[in-house]
Amino acid sequence: MRLRRIRFKDGRAPIEVLHTAMDFKADEEPENLRGALMRNAKLIASYGESGSALDGFILIGLFADGKRSLGFRMPARIPRELLPAYVAEMIRTDAITGKEAADEFDRRFQWVDR
Repeated sequence: MRLRRIRFKDGRAPIEVLHTAMDFKADEEPENLRGALMRNAKLIASYGESGSALDGFILIGLFADGKRSLGFRMPARIPRELLPAYVAEMIRTDAITGKEAADEFDRRFQWVDR
């Protein structure tokens, strides 16, 4: 059974769960998400410098059946109470705002290779 809608008894707006299949061409293999995860983790860990070592991480796995998995190591410099808002703002900035700005820039300006 797949969860589709959550209705609250106290009259709040219902929550719709959207199930989106991964798109891939019939002649291609689906993306290797485990490999992509490892490549990204290695890349992030390589950013550390002598005075700025990796201090923490958050890993969220989102699965096709609606389940999730979370792994993290708390960074020492961020209070535990502030971490959820900090992560939400990073996601909002990097995944939504930055992507939308880049798409809008591409729509307005045409790139010319010289």
